[in-house]
Amino acid sequence: MPRLMMRTSEFLRHVRETSRYPIQVKQGFITTEKGGQSFLIDGYSGDLFAQPLVPGRQVLDRIRAKQCPACFNHASPEATFNCMHYVAEGYVHPVRICVVTEFHDGKMAELVRANQRLGNVEYTPVQLKILAMLFAIHEGKMPDDVQRKIDAVPSQESLLGGSCPFFIGTRDMNVHLLTRNITRQQRKRRFLDVLKSMQFLSPGHHAIGASYFDRKIAELQGALAKIRAGSA
Repeated sequence: MPRLMMRTSEFLRHVRETSRYPIQVKQGFITTEKGGQSFLIDGYSGDLFAQPLVPGRQVLDRIRAKQCPACFNHASPEATFNCMHYVAEGYVHPVRICVVTEFHDGKMAELVRANQRLGNVEYTPVQLKILAMLFAIHEGKMPDDVQRKIDAVPSQESLLGGSCPFFIGTRDMNVHLLTRNITRQQRKRRFLDVLKSMQFLSPGHHAIGASYFDRKIAELQGALAKIRAGSA
């Protein structure tokens, strides 16, 4: 009788005990190193992250002391990827690498039978994806488009000077976000005039909408002026 699909905790233990590659398992992540980069694979979702391999704890401590307090990525709730907790665990701003694995109709049954022949073990699609990624990382078998994304992530050498290649100043990023938002609101405001000129919008509704966007733009411009004045 074939056994049930493995639970994630069981799968992670199984990978740690049987993998031919140098890996570690910690807090639900599989970590491994290759070519000056370290990789984190989420054991639950199968998401892959790549980052520079940290040369040593001293380098990371210098980065934390010198750059993290002023870095937008480190603490801001508006950051696309908040890396505060990863830095605390010894990583540097992991970059998510999208890896798509498709199991076409009729193929899943073949994979199940293959797994049963390989020690009577059945894997979920996510677990199969994780095993495939570990193999591809260490054997140089990543698809070209995925490998290009990985190659774009800085390597270990980028950290040797004690600086984080992902550093983004909080002030500069806030200026960028406010400037982009002002442009966006101004574009919406101009579109109201277009709708009015084409008689798709009544003068009354145009006045209400224009008042809203003018107020929004003024608020954003005021916030931007405060940031610039503070750095003057």
